[in-house]
Amino acid sequence: MAKFVTKRNDTKPIEATLQRRDRTSGAFVPADLTGGSVRFLMRRLIDDAAVVAALATILDAPNGSVSYAFAPSETAVAGEYRGEFELTQGGVVETFPAGSYIPIVIVEDLG
Repeated sequence: MAKFVTKRNDTKPIEATLQRRDRTSGAFVPADLTGGSVRFLMRRLIDDAAVVAALATILDAPNGSVSYAFAPSETAVAGEYRGEFELTQGGVVETFPAGSYIPIVIVEDLG
């Protein structure tokens, strides 16, 4: 997933299409989120402190589209972070992206 950049105290949502590898073709395809719930998790890179662990919004379940709108307090400290979306569906937990994290940068603002 691409790097997400925002400014300190901004509430711009992070949006993603959750994808998994198709067993037949090997191509990445959108995960069907129907009947599931998704959480967004974010930690500070410097000390691994948890900053966010909250429910995300499923925008389009069949096509794997999700969003998480930050509270100002969650973007209050400039720095580098890592994030991920966690799907719980039918008692199974699956994390996206599976092999890495979403790089997140919070930049100082002028205010």
